Amino acid sequence: MESNRMRRTELAIANDPDVILLEKEYLTSLIAERTEELEKELKERKLVERMLRQSNDLNNSLLQTIPFGMDIVDENGNILFMSDNLRKLFKGEVLGHKCWNLYRDDKLQCEACPLLKGINLGETSIYESQGVLGGKTFQISHAGMMYQGRKAMLEIFRDITEMKKVQEALMEAKEKAEESNNLKTAFLNNMRHEIRTPMNHIMGFASLMQEADPEEKDAYAESILKSSNQLLSLIENVILLSRFQSEKIRQEKQVFNPSELIDNVIRNFRSNESLNSNTLTSEIPEKFRHLSVIADMEKVKHILMNLASNAIKYTFEGDIRFGILASSGEMTFYVKDDGIGIPRKEQQIIFETFFRGEKAVSLVIGGTGLGLPIAKEMVNSLDGKIEVESEVNKGSVFSFTIPIQYASDPNSTKNHLHLPQILNEISLLIADDEMINFLYLEILLKNSVKKIDHAINGKIAIEMAHKHKYDLILMDMKMPGMDGLETTRAFKKDFPETPIILLTAYSTTEDMENARLAGCDDFISKPVKKEILFDVIRKYCR
Repeated sequence: MESNRMRRTELAIANDPDVILLEKEYLTSLIAERTEELEKELKERKLVERMLRQSNDLNNSLLQTIPFGMDIVDENGNILFMSDNLRKLFKGEVLGHKCWNLYRDDKLQCEACPLLKGINLGETSIYESQGVLGGKTFQISHAGMMYQGRKAMLEIFRDITEMKKVQEALMEAKEKAEESNNLKTAFLNNMRHEIRTPMNHIMGFASLMQEADPEEKDAYAESILKSSNQLLSLIENVILLSRFQSEKIRQEKQVFNPSELIDNVIRNFRSNESLNSNTLTSEIPEKFRHLSVIADMEKVKHILMNLASNAIKYTFEGDIRFGILASSGEMTFYVKDDGIGIPRKEQQIIFETFFRGEKAVSLVIGGTGLGLPIAKEMVNSLDGKIEVESEVNKGSVFSFTIPIQYASDPNSTKNHLHLPQILNEISLLIADDEMINFLYLEILLKNSVKKIDHAINGKIAIEMAHKHKYDLILMDMKMPGMDGLETTRAFKKDFPETPIILLTAYSTTEDMENARLAGCDDFISKPVKKEILFDVIRKYCR
């Protein structure tokens, strides 16, 4: 009974319009609330998806547009991703290909490839790979990562080819600088020895001469002279090399016979005690014997003297041969020896300043190492080239080729054969304010020329020239009042045909040019050597 009553009550309530209205309002409110929650969740989800999509787009954009090469490879080296910067180097599809087949010139996996050790997530390291993309060197940074749900490796490529070249160049320059410094140190030590040796002889024999008898004095004087020449030659070589390296020395061309020049060089060395047990010979073909050419004879002679001196020094017993080869527009001079030879590794550097071969050092062969560098500089100044061929213990051949002109008169140099007779007929005027200089020249010349006069300055020299006829003037560069150049200019106005030879301790290009402009016909560097003095006088007093 009671349950029926309750059921009737519930039905009555359920059918009550007010109750129905309340239920509807409640349900509507509940639906609206749930709908609002769903919309909020949907908005949040869309926002997250949009942000995730933007993030992915940004990542892809960054990966594709980074200014260096980058890829992602799997554990087997297959390419899963490649940046645009790297992809543009290849034609066609690259994904799925082995990375070394694309990058390596030899198509082989790098010896230092981290894939060989396996991928470790989060591990980052760097290695270098050579022979990449056409002989280049790359620095490759790599890191283990997860990509598309599997282990992978991110690789970033940096081209360091130019940087490596710069590093190598700097290292080479450093090594050369150290080598040059070592050579300079060795050179200075050797120079100290080469200078002290003749100085010791000069000072020692000079002190002995004070108490020596006449016969001993002659022997001591000869030793002093020999050591003085040795010291002077050393100083001249240092100055000459310095000049070649700091200024352009012009050519002084003249007509000469190369065969006679070589004979002259041979005669000079045959009278030298340093010849050892060597023989000097000329092997010039007969067809070249009377050939006359136009070139810088003094430089050619100096080069031959240096090469001959070098051959004698490194040949203890054997034959040293001189020769020439002539062709259209150029001539080759050569010096062959049977000496100790030069190792191949040294043949390219023997012409460098300060260098001396290992055998020269080990065998304690004297010298400064300046002869060949000077020869090379002289050949370069003649627009020529110098070469060497050598074999250890079998000898060497030094040769240099220079451009020449052929003289129209092949017998022009034969006039020199008669010149010594003419010296007895000439009159000389020596203009020099230093009496000791005049006395030295007078001693050299008094038995060979007809007359020698002396003027202590330029003014007196001009006055004497108006009173006496001179065949040649020897003019000192430095004199009080009118110096040598000023005196020469005045001389040439009144006596334009009289040869004037300038005597100077200076011999730079500027000095020579000033001497020519003043009117000097030639010049002789101090200290004056007898052979050079007579050669120049013969040249202008035929």
